[in-house]
Amino acid sequence: MKRLQLLNLAFNIIHLIKCGTFAELRRLQMLNLAGNRIVVIKPGVFKDLFSCTKLYLQQNEIYLIEKQAFVGMRSLNDLTLHRNRIASIESRTFDGLIHIKTLNVAQNRISVIEHEAFTELKDLTILNLMFNRLHKIDNRSFAGLETLTLLNLTGSNIGSLRTDSFIGLRSLQILYLSWNNIHAIQSGIFNHLFRCLKLYLNKNSSMELTVI
Repeated sequence: MKRLQLLNLAFNIIHLIKCGTFAELRRLQMLNLAGNRIVVIKPGVFKDLFSCTKLYLQQNEIYLIEKQAFVGMRSLNDLTLHRNRIASIESRTFDGLIHIKTLNVAQNRISVIEHEAFTELKDLTILNLMFNRLHKIDNRSFAGLETLTLLNLTGSNIGSLRTDSFIGLRSLQILYLSWNNIHAIQSGIFNHLFRCLKLYLNKNSSMELTVI
């Protein structure tokens, strides 16, 4: 099995991944663990998968991703974690993912993004956070995401935006803020988004505009 490139373990009844489970699969390029009953991702469980480019963990019961859970996955481009039970994204959660391009954490229960939670994701271009419970965006929530081109915050219960909520997103081209509870857009909120081409603000509360 050392030459295996694709492993599909989706929709089984896997509860736990132990360190060393994938020790012999150093050529693996795609691992699908979707639709299982995994609750926690422990540090280093994927450390031998340094050739893996796609990891699918959606539709599990994950509520906790421990720090350095993805250490060693230096080739990963695509990480999918939607439809789990994640309540917060802590700093250093995604350490080691130096080449990741797409991160999908939609349809979780995320209410807290710690400062600099995404700092290590220097190549990230797409971040999907739709249908979470964010309520607000702090000024360091997206620190370090200088290559991000698409940010999806649709349906995340956001009620207010700070003038520095999107500071540092110098490459952002598409921003989704639809289906939130935003009451007012103050002047200067989007001034940092120099390259933004598409902005979606439909289906919010009775919104008051000054200058966009």
